Amino acid sequence: MNCKRCGSELTENGQFCPQCGTSDPITTTEPTQAKSKLEVESKRRKKQLKVKVQLCFIFVVLILAVFFIANIGDIKESNHGDAASDASDSDESTPSVVTPTTNFPALHFSSSGRLPIKIGSFQLGITVADALSIDSNLENCNKDKKPPSTSDPNVALCPSSYSVSDGFYNTLTFSRGRLELIGSDLAKVSPEDAAQFDRNTLNQLGKPDVVVNDGPSIEHWVWIDGDVRIQYVNNHYWSESEGAHIITIQLVIYPEFLTPLDKPNYDGIRKDDFLKLVKRGWGDDMGQVIVKPLPTGLPNLQLRMTPWQVRAALPGIVINTNAEHQAHGELDTANVVTSVTFWDGMLSGFTVIRYDIPATQFPKLRNDLIEELGTPSGGWPGTDVETIYWENNDIRIDYMLAAKVGNDGRPQVTEDFSDKRLGTLQEAAMSTQPPKYNPVPAGHSFF
Repeated sequence: MNCKRCGSELTENGQFCPQCGTSDPITTTEPTQAKSKLEVESKRRKKQLKVKVQLCFIFVVLILAVFFIANIGDIKESNHGDAASDASDSDESTPSVVTPTTNFPALHFSSSGRLPIKIGSFQLGITVADALSIDSNLENCNKDKKPPSTSDPNVALCPSSYSVSDGFYNTLTFSRGRLELIGSDLAKVSPEDAAQFDRNTLNQLGKPDVVVNDGPSIEHWVWIDGDVRIQYVNNHYWSESEGAHIITIQLVIYPEFLTPLDKPNYDGIRKDDFLKLVKRGWGDDMGQVIVKPLPTGLPNLQLRMTPWQVRAALPGIVINTNAEHQAHGELDTANVVTSVTFWDGMLSGFTVIRYDIPATQFPKLRNDLIEELGTPSGGWPGTDVETIYWENNDIRIDYMLAAKVGNDGRPQVTEDFSDKRLGTLQEAAMSTQPPKYNPVPAGHSFF
C-alpha cells in the first residue's frame, strides 16, 4: 500500500502515513513479493524526493495525538493560567463564536505569557464549535472523514484540501473538547521567503530555548514557557536542486499533548522509543548524540563504483543504459535482490533487499548498526516495520526492518545507500521545468 500524498510505502492496516502524516493515506495498491526493476527503482527515487523523515515525523505525532487521546487522564493542576474558555475571550479580531453543544471545562496550564497562545485566528483552549465558527470549511482529519461534531472531545480538524487560500495549512487537535495543539505549515516555499520567515520568527519569539539538531542541516527551534511550547522547522521539501522548503510551526499545551502518548495502548509502536523521539523533538531528553563517519557502501559494493566494477562485484547483474548519463541494474537471487543506479558513469545509489535474516535477529542488528554508525538521524520505531536512517552532507543510509512481508509473511531487511551529491546533480540535470514556488502571505509570519 502507498500514501496518496507522498507515495511512501505503508504498513498493513496503517492508520496514517509515517512519512508525511496524512491520516487518509491508503491506496488500493496490493503489495507484491517479486519486485521488477522499474518498481524497485521507482520506489528508490521517490524516497529521495519525499519529505525527510524528521520533518514528517512532526505530522505523525500530531495525528497520533488524536488517535490515543481518548484515554487521557486529568492533568496535574499546579496551574497558574486558564486556556480560553470562549473564543470571545481572545483579542477583538477573533470572530464571534457558536455556542457549543457540550460544555467542556477549560484546560488549565501554567504560562508567564512570554509566548503567544494563538496562531492566526485560532487560540489554545477554544472548543470545536469555536474553531468551526472561525473557519466553517474545516473537516474531520480522521480516516473516516465524518463531518466534525462539536460534541466530539478528541477530534482533529484540518482543511478540506491541501490547497488553501491563505497559504497556511492548519491542523487543530483537541483534547477533552478543547484545542490543545495548533499546527500550521507552508509548502513549496522559495529559499528567500523561507529565510524571511526564519528572521521574522526569531524577531517575534526571540532566541529559541532549545535547538534540536536532526541530520546535517535540519534544526527544530523550540521555545518553552511553562506548559506552553512552540516548535518551528524550516526544511527542504521537494528536490534539493529546486531549493523548495516546507515551513512548519506547532503551538501546544505540552502536558496535555504528552498524556495520551504515555499510555500503554499502542499498536505497532515501541512505546518507550517513540516517546523518547517525541520528547527529543520538543527539547526534552536530548541524551548523548554520537556522530561517526558513515561508510560509502557495503564490503562488496561502494558508491561511485563504475559499471564494470559493479559487474565484477555482482556476477550476473544486468545493467542497462536507459538515458544519457543514466543506467540501472538489478540482480535477483533466492534471498537477496540488489538494484543499482548510475549517474554519469558512477554508482549514485543502491538498494539491497534481504529475506534471509530472521526477525528474531532484528534487535541485535539494530544495536550493531547503532554501534557502527552512531546515533541515528531519524526513523520510526515500529514493532512490525521499523525504519532507521543516518546521513551527513554526502551520504544517506536507510534501513527498514520488516517482520512480515507478502503473503508468506517473510521477514525483510532493506539497506539503501545514496550519494547525495550525485543525486542532486542527477535531479538538476533531469529537471526540465524551472522551480515553481507557492506564494506566501506578505507579512511572512504565522502570528
